[in-house]
Amino acid sequence: MGARRRARRLAARHAGDGVPLPPRLRRRGLHPQLSAAARNHLGAVQRRARLRAGRRARFGPDALVVSLGVDTHVGDPISTFALEREHFPLMGRRLALLRLPTVFVQEGGYAVEDLGLNVAGVLGGFDAGR
Repeated sequence: MGARRRARRLAARHAGDGVPLPPRLRRRGLHPQLSAAARNHLGAVQRRARLRAGRRARFGPDALVVSLGVDTHVGDPISTFALEREHFPLMGRRLALLRLPTVFVQEGGYAVEDLGLNVAGVLGGFDAGR
């Protein structure tokens, strides 16, 4: 098996790792936290692939799957996050900057009155950022 094929297989094994955000996240920390989490995650995947392949391997994702939990909303009854409705389009635009084929899977959010608006905010921001 070639080194490139091994590296891709190993990177794919770790491609589903989550990128958690810190609790009590607010507007001021949103962009730096998202950028740092994505950068750290991708760097870790690249390092693991290089180590296991035994040579310098590049990992470039072909697509992005976003497990969209809008339970980060300040009004969510079980969340420790504090994001307002206007922050969700910002996240969508940030994800669009990756320029990858993307699928969103809605998986969390319990502020029922705000749930649809927050999901629509992310999707609208993503669409506007493409």
